[in-house]
Amino acid sequence: MDYITILIILGVILAILLIYTFVYYNISISKKIMIEEAFSIMDVQLKKRFDLVRKFS
Repeated sequence: MDYITILIILGVILAILLIYTFVYYNISISKKIMIEEAFSIMDVQLKKRFDLVRKFS
């Protein structure tokens, strides 16, 4: 194998690793956002419940 072939193979491997890292990072961020939204929804429901309990007492 000559020098150019080795560089092409290393470039392809590097590109695959970069794409994998980018995709994994985006998946992680989207899951983090989904968790934050779920906790936000729970906070809203708990505040509504607290207001109703306070209103009835």
